[in-house]
Amino acid sequence: MDTRASIWTGKGNEGVKVACFDVHDFEFHSNRQYENPFVVQITGKFTHESGDVLQIPGFYDGDGIWKVRFCPTKEGHWCGEVASDDPNLDGFSSLVLACVPNENERVHGRVMTDAHAPHRFRFEDGTVCVPLGFEWDWMSAYHQVHGVEAPSDRDNPSFEDAVDLVCEGGSNYLMANLYAHFYHRTEISDQTRPYLYQFPEHFIFEGTNDDPDHARLNIAFFQTFDRAVAALHQRGVMLHLMIQVQNKKVNWPERATEEDDRFWRYLVARYQAYGNVIWDISKESYNLLNRTGSHDYTLSRIALIKASDGYDHLITAHDSERESWGKETAVDAVCDFISDQVKFGGTVDGWEMASAYKLNREAVRRWRQCTEALSEYGIWV
Repeated sequence: MDTRASIWTGKGNEGVKVACFDVHDFEFHSNRQYENPFVVQITGKFTHESGDVLQIPGFYDGDGIWKVRFCPTKEGHWCGEVASDDPNLDGFSSLVLACVPNENERVHGRVMTDAHAPHRFRFEDGTVCVPLGFEWDWMSAYHQVHGVEAPSDRDNPSFEDAVDLVCEGGSNYLMANLYAHFYHRTEISDQTRPYLYQFPEHFIFEGTNDDPDHARLNIAFFQTFDRAVAALHQRGVMLHLMIQVQNKKVNWPERATEEDDRFWRYLVARYQAYGNVIWDISKESYNLLNRTGSHDYTLSRIALIKASDGYDHLITAHDSERESWGKETAVDAVCDFISDQVKFGGTVDGWEMASAYKLNREAVRRWRQCTEALSEYGIWV
């Protein structure tokens, strides 16, 4: 007797209909009991009628449910099959999906660099991409408190209403931490200074941030974050996702351990189907250099993402070396684009800040470097 749970793939033989560049979760159930279900491997292989193939890792979503999150990148029919080291999840070969035109004018597929003008961005469907936005470090904490079901007003908007306000202002790009636990300046004894963000409601690992179980991810956190990413995706807002942050008191796993690798793979498996996502290794990743003495860990995370991401999203590392504008670091060299943090004029908390002329000098240098390279191909900008 086949004890595997069935999977719904749509009505009749047509399968489920999904708009191009939208996201669909194929859901699988297993009645096997595991001490740690996060170690179970599951992968979906999807073949387009043209012969194109996408290999997509799946993830555990709690209550005996595993998902393979898929984004069709071409209109037409796709057929999928699943492989897993759990016999109850392995061997499904009847996943059928019909990819139809996307009527959402804000959705254009993955953010990419222009093959002919690599200093520019384009979307997967060829639409020109001009990023304009800002850094919303505590976005996930805001969403946990002000989710889609929260009452909303102009001064205290729900998350989706807040994103709509961002869009109304002309922004289409947000830089945000996946998770940040505590803003160090809230330790200041002056209680008269208000702070909007304190502890998040959900921790990224099971347990607490002070006493986490790094072997297990907190499903509630990720299910909440799913809704935030989906809301941005539907509005055409790019999410520059800073996967780690070193100065917000997050209790991360020990670097390059089995638990650490599992976290990174899980994150990539869960969010790679969203075309608006850009991977960033860490906010102010020079902290990784300072703490480890080399770029080896950052480079290993970039390699892990590339090996796990079936959609080949853009990868960067925010400020890989402090005050590194004006040079290309070893990390910059393997990233798809450089994201350096530059601050203007004067001092803040005793830190010397860059002046505007330094930023301008570096921008001109990089522009010349790009235009000289393009001129070799007869492209002038």
